[in-house]
Amino acid sequence: ALCTEAALNAIQRKYPQIDKSNDCLLLKPEEISVGLKEIKILIKSMFVFCLNCFF
Repeated sequence: ALCTEAALNAIQRKYPQIDKSNDCLLLKPEEISVGLKEIKILIKSMFVFCLNCFF
């Protein structure tokens, strides 16, 4: 699940219009890379989510 979320973050970073469009978009998977940046974004969002659950 963590890898899937990191991949979704990478896709949204590369193609920000993906959430705003109802049209089918032509994506180039070879241009999408999941790196440390996406993992950091994921960990930060999980941390904030956990804080909101407890406080």
